[in-house]
Amino acid sequence: VRGDGTPLRQFIYSEDLAKLLMWTLLEYEERENIILSVSEHDEVSIGDVARSIVKAMDFKGAIKFDTAFANGQHKKTADNTKLVKELEVTGYEFNFTPISKGIDESVTWFLENLNICRK
Repeated sequence: VRGDGTPLRQFIYSEDLAKLLMWTLLEYEERENIILSVSEHDEVSIGDVARSIVKAMDFKGAIKFDTAFANGQHKKTADNTKLVKELEVTGYEFNFTPISKGIDESVTWFLENLNICRK
């Protein structure tokens, strides 16, 4: 939780998750569960995500946050320590996509495919 009490969340880019799922299917041999998630250090607030989307879409309007509802749990951290260790053991070089890049790529795809997206 940031100093201001803002709830934080972990987000994983869909292409990163797809790569990790394939790695899990092909390389991960343990029977124990493994959490496919970014690090706790990569947590961001929903407000920061909203501002990143606004920036990526070049939106010029105002953002309104509905403060009539509770913020929810402050943190829902998933520990990816085991994942990082297993990736090292298997020699799979993997870097998570920064959230700003993931949002930029997702917004670009969305705008380029708006005519075929569900409306």
